Amino acid sequence: MKKFAILATVALLGALSAAPVRAGVVFDSLPPLSSTTAQDLLALEVYAAQSFSTGPGGQVLSGLKLVLGTLNVNSTGSFNVALYSDSGSNTPGSLLNSAVLADSIVTSTTPATYTIFSGYGPVLSPNSRYWIRLSNNSSSQVSWGYSNAVGSSIGASGEYYSYQIGSTVTNGTTAADGPYQMQVTTAVPEPGTMVLAGLVCGMGGVIYRRRAARPVVA
Repeated sequence: MKKFAILATVALLGALSAAPVRAGVVFDSLPPLSSTTAQDLLALEVYAAQSFSTGPGGQVLSGLKLVLGTLNVNSTGSFNVALYSDSGSNTPGSLLNSAVLADSIVTSTTPATYTIFSGYGPVLSPNSRYWIRLSNNSSSQVSWGYSNAVGSSIGASGEYYSYQIGSTVTNGTTAADGPYQMQVTTAVPEPGTMVLAGLVCGMGGVIYRRRAARPVVA
């Protein structure tokens, strides 16, 4: 029975990892939905950030793409990509998650789309605003593309951008000045995933109770 319980646990883990999810794009300002107007060089700014908002229901961050370019394809610098909450005033709030990326992932001086993250990331609250924030880490030559118009972007209308140069912070609406270019996708686990988890855990409980109730034979 112990062996069966172990197998059941392994089966549960495998089923959950392979379970279907409903994925959706909550923000997309990549070309051709919006054209790249110019780029902000991260080394010249304290940070550059773009907001996005989730829909109803529990979600996890499942994908992030950015339009990036570089001044030097041989750069040995690095930059930060971070997820922030909203401050409540439509500006970046608290740091939730971050990663340091090498400039070498950006292979062209011409702005192009790069996949920064794909998988299962942080859990996001429903109907909430978050921010993707980029900043220089070490002598970065990377720049983030932006558009001067929302165009046909998905989820960009009603969102905000923010950047800081020196001590001056500039905030604005994407409707007025266009968004930084990115795509954010989230995933919602299918209800069947949780049902499967309950069934397997229930089986494990039955096995445990039966084993505990079995009489000892001398």
